[in-house]
Amino acid sequence: MTKRIALIGSGLIGCGWAVVFSRAGWDVAFHDIKPGRAEQAAEDTKASLANLEACGFLESAKDCAKHLIPVESLDTAIDGATFVQENVLETPEEKLAVFQELDSKVRGNVILGSSASTIPASEFTQDLEGRERCIIVHPCNPPYLVPLVEIVPAPWTAGSTTQYCMDLMTEVKLVPILLQKEMYGFVLNRLQVALVNEAMHLVGEGVASPEDVEKTLKNGLGLRWSFMGPFQTMDLAAPTGFKEYATKFGHSYRNMGKELGVAKEWSMDAINQVDQFLRADVPLDKLAERGQWRDRKLMKLVSDSDS
Repeated sequence: MTKRIALIGSGLIGCGWAVVFSRAGWDVAFHDIKPGRAEQAAEDTKASLANLEACGFLESAKDCAKHLIPVESLDTAIDGATFVQENVLETPEEKLAVFQELDSKVRGNVILGSSASTIPASEFTQDLEGRERCIIVHPCNPPYLVPLVEIVPAPWTAGSTTQYCMDLMTEVKLVPILLQKEMYGFVLNRLQVALVNEAMHLVGEGVASPEDVEKTLKNGLGLRWSFMGPFQTMDLAAPTGFKEYATKFGHSYRNMGKELGVAKEWSMDAINQVDQFLRADVPLDKLAERGQWRDRKLMKLVSDSDS
């Protein structure tokens, strides 16, 4: 059976989804309320596919482009859809209007995903008859190159809906994470906001120039964080791993956090959870070897950036 995604809203995120799903062999129906936008989205997607092929990331842009189907009406877009993804304006009112229509028209066994980047699904699905099939599926931009996608169920989202989306994102070569409970902004943007707000504060206070803040991320945190997260970074910054780092430097983070307004305590429960995650991946007696692995990764990154 042909798999078909209906993309409701055909802006940058809609085009990104189109690349992901056409690359995976799905038919992609574009729909947008703006006249001509669906057709333009198909052309924009073809350009992205061609670029991926030219750079060796795709075997045949032409084959993928055959799956792109711009349509004029919502009814045509959702006809035969096996998954629906909404990509409209980031307001609860806009999303509610779209989801009310989708819930009344789309077959009851079809999951309704939203690309909302900050708004929890509970803000616009609470009163829907089919609310158990509604869920946030928030990608990065562009999703075909930055594969993280956040799966955020509402309190009433069915477990089968959540599992379907986790499996589907893995199937189309993305990297899903599951939020255990709703929180405004989810994980990705909350982490990004914390860093970007402080970057702006440092510039505003005259501590560093915009150029030097950019250099700090590009040549410092960004290099390490491109292949390992903050927990693994800290794990390799102390001879006996993360717990030692947390003991030695946790107070410094809290002191800086007081200035930043984010002086949250590092609870022992959180420390233990992080440590268990890290030790399951790298036992303490293998920590030095992982340090050498990190260095090799950095060597490659530095070499590639210099070429």
